[in-house]
Amino acid sequence: MLAAAAAAGGLLAGCGGKTNPVAPPPPAARSAPATTQQPHNQADVVFLQNMILNHTRAITMSQCARNQAISPQVKDLATRIEAEQSPQTQQMSALLTEWGVPAPATTSAIGGTGNGQMPGTVSGAGFDRMFLQVMIAHHQGAVDMSQTELA
Repeated sequence: MLAAAAAAGGLLAGCGGKTNPVAPPPPAARSAPATTQQPHNQADVVFLQNMILNHTRAITMSQCARNQAISPQVKDLATRIEAEQSPQTQQMSALLTEWGVPAPATTSAIGGTGNGQMPGTVSGAGFDRMFLQVMIAHHQGAVDMSQTELA
């Protein structure tokens, strides 16, 4: 897991921009009525804050893969990850706001060149392979966080 985190950090350092990569929620989510205060505890808050950061990293890595991957399947996967996790991130942030808790600052957690590309030696099929390996480990981390939250 530590090696995957380091590899993800390398992807993020080369791929992230200085703007928040999270897209606005779809129109249906923006116009949805406000919900009432939900019961929660500190573990719920920590889970959402960590999952927002986890999703933001996955979105940033996916944006990089859309620009650098050579496989159409990898590009498609990256597009789907971004499309699915962007609204989820917005939902989690909205829930924290409802609870009166600030969402984590996602822009400060992502560095990079700002051009959506990873500099350095990894390209072509090697990039695709690394993206997939890092994304598997990254999502396993999300599964582990979710199992902890459920427990």
